[in-house]
Amino acid sequence: MAVGLKHASSNGLASLAPRIGTAITTCLLTISGIATLFLGVLSIFSTTEFKIDGPSSGVSPDFLSITEEIIFHYGLPSIQFVAGFILLAAGTMVIGSALRRIPLRRISQALVLITLIVSLLWVLSLNAKGAFWYNDSRSLIDSSRAFLEGDYAQFDPSASDHGDGSPEFYSYYSWYPFQTGAMLWFSLVFFFIGAGNIAGYQVINAFLTAGIVWAVWQLSKRCGFNETTLRHEALLLILCVPLYTSAAFVYPNTAGLFLVLLAVLVAVISMQTDSYPHMCLLAVAAYLIAAVAMLVKGTVIIFVIALTICLIITALIKRRYWLALLCCVMFIVSHQLSSLSVVIVETVTGEQFGEGLPQLSWIAMGLDPHSTSDNPGWWNDSAINAYALTSGDPAGQSQIAKQSILDSLTAFVQDPAMAWEFLRDKLASEWAEPSFQAFHYTHLTETNDPGFLTSEFLGPRYSAVLSFENVYQSIIYLFAVIGIFRSIAIRKAIPIGHLLCISCVSLCFLGGFGCFLLWEAKSVYTLPYAIMLIPLAASGLSGTSHALARVFRWMMQQRSSVAEKSTR
Repeated sequence: MAVGLKHASSNGLASLAPRIGTAITTCLLTISGIATLFLGVLSIFSTTEFKIDGPSSGVSPDFLSITEEIIFHYGLPSIQFVAGFILLAAGTMVIGSALRRIPLRRISQALVLITLIVSLLWVLSLNAKGAFWYNDSRSLIDSSRAFLEGDYAQFDPSASDHGDGSPEFYSYYSWYPFQTGAMLWFSLVFFFIGAGNIAGYQVINAFLTAGIVWAVWQLSKRCGFNETTLRHEALLLILCVPLYTSAAFVYPNTAGLFLVLLAVLVAVISMQTDSYPHMCLLAVAAYLIAAVAMLVKGTVIIFVIALTICLIITALIKRRYWLALLCCVMFIVSHQLSSLSVVIVETVTGEQFGEGLPQLSWIAMGLDPHSTSDNPGWWNDSAINAYALTSGDPAGQSQIAKQSILDSLTAFVQDPAMAWEFLRDKLASEWAEPSFQAFHYTHLTETNDPGFLTSEFLGPRYSAVLSFENVYQSIIYLFAVIGIFRSIAIRKAIPIGHLLCISCVSLCFLGGFGCFLLWEAKSVYTLPYAIMLIPLAASGLSGTSHALARVFRWMMQQRSSVAEKSTR
């Protein structure tokens, strides 16, 4: 009798774990859907854009001077917006359905090829000659040149700065030691294409952009989406202008996103396999790729956290509890490996950069309603000032950041209206800015003879392209809501491997939304997470198209029935 009770208890626990895992999945999907719905409503009733300072940029006379100051537009959507939304959504549905005769393999090949060609046309049209005038990029470019040339004296505290807002290398890496990974990435790229080769770096970004599209497509296939959904997704990816234009940004964002999407893809394959050895090897491989991704671009840790949570859920659902332990260990290992860049650069240069700015400093900036920044929650010099005030002491900086966060939260509690206005404006500046800052960074490319494409997009066609991007952005958000809740509604009919992949994709977005609700803001930061909504938006478009087709057939049947009765 005791043995029987023991087995019953064991079976109960065994069946409880999968139910817990499934419940967590449903909960995370629901929260993702709510967050996406908020962004959809926000994008309908608000649009933000960067202030244009003049018809000619100081970097290139052919480009508009696009500042980093945000202009907010609130109110009901215009008739043009509503018409554009209907036409673009309907056109995507119709064209997606019309593509059903083309094999998916051909569509995927064409998608990657089109992405590569358009990205290359964009960056080559810039005809980059000279510098890239973004301070962080300049610090990385100049320091990687010194690193490659063995001019390690440039990293000494006594070395001079580089003018125009670019500090000396020692100060830069003392503030941001995590940027040593980005510097090593720049060094690797410039080792092959030549130090300071801006045009070459942008061309490599174009190839990586094509890789990003390939990875998103592969994830969508792993989600188990039907062929109609995948065809709609191909169209949505082709229409994603910020994806192409961000290739001009001379920074590690594109490389980091490609690498971490590769890690997510390998992790999803691990979730969907039934072989113990394969699951283990794939999970380890995912974390090793993630380590490189985090070394290149630290903020992609959000994706790594998302894939870790989903692997733990997989362990619960499939009752492979060792996988949860393995993932926790590998997450720690990969995070430690991503910090090796600091050790490498310090060893080679003979300098000690210290711990840098604490992460709380970025949250303090992101929640500061009284910031001197032009935009709510965007970068300001408070963290650098705290570093100087405490002589780089980590404990002292953390205390200042904690006090700033406490002051901000107290102000929010005392004045809820101000808190709502601040958070609304901050989220609008991040998620309702249609270009995701890609045009702003593109115009920082020094050039004297840009081609037709960039001259038009950053000149007379700028407003028209921005209007298109504005409509496109709202379509992604609103149809992603439908896609997410559609997955929740039919979750019991979805194979568990597919549901885990859908959850991983949505959780990557949710992690970005939650992080940049608190973190220092920039619209360029949110682009990777908005891209993760595209497969879900395609699912929503496909579902809506199918529902509309059923309604149309029903109406035609009713009409035929009425006509038959009238002729009797």
